[in-house]
Amino acid sequence: MSGEPPASAPSSEELSGAELAARAGVGEQEIQRLVTHGVLVPREGRIAPFRAVDILKIRVARACEEGGLPMEGMAKAIGAGHLSFAFVESWPFEPWAARGPQTHAELATEVGLPLEVLQRIVEAFGFARPELGDAVVAAERPVAVVMGRAVALGFVDAAVSVRVGNVYAEALRRIAAVETEVYHSGD
Repeated sequence: MSGEPPASAPSSEELSGAELAARAGVGEQEIQRLVTHGVLVPREGRIAPFRAVDILKIRVARACEEGGLPMEGMAKAIGAGHLSFAFVESWPFEPWAARGPQTHAELATEVGLPLEVLQRIVEAFGFARPELGDAVVAAERPVAVVMGRAVALGFVDAAVSVRVGNVYAEALRRIAAVETEVYHSGD
C-alpha cells in the first residue's frame, strides 16, 4: 500500500492532460513541455493527474517566459530547489480557475456587457481577442467582472474601460521588461 488512493473517476477539480490543455488554452505539447521542465507535476496513478490550479501555474510560467526568463533557467532552478510554482496553489483567483467551461458570450451576459465590448476589453488587457463560442480563460474572468461592475456603476464607459486595459497591459509589459533587465544584470 502506497498510501495513495487508488485511481478512480476524476473529480471536477482533476483534469487529464487534454482537459488541462483545453482549459488553459494551450496545446497538449505545451503541457508535456511544462511537465518536462518541472513546472507541472502530474500526480502518479491518477486517471486525471492534473488539477484546476495547474492552469494558473501554466499562466505564471508562461508569463515569466514571455517576460524574458528562459524556461531552461527556470527548470534548472526548480531542479536545484530554488524555484517552485506551488505558491499559486493559494492564489486568490483559484476558485475562478476551477469553474467549468464558460463562453465569452455567457460571460458577457453574466457581467452585463455587450459581447463586442467584452471582446475589446479582454483584448486591451493583453489577452487574445475572444470569439463568440471561445471558452473563457481563467485569468480573463476577474478582468471582465471588475470592468463589468465599473461600467454598471457608471465609473467608466466602454471606451474608457478599453483605455484602462491598454494602460494596465502597457504597465505590465514595462514592469516585465525592467524585471528582465534586473534579472540579466544580476549574473
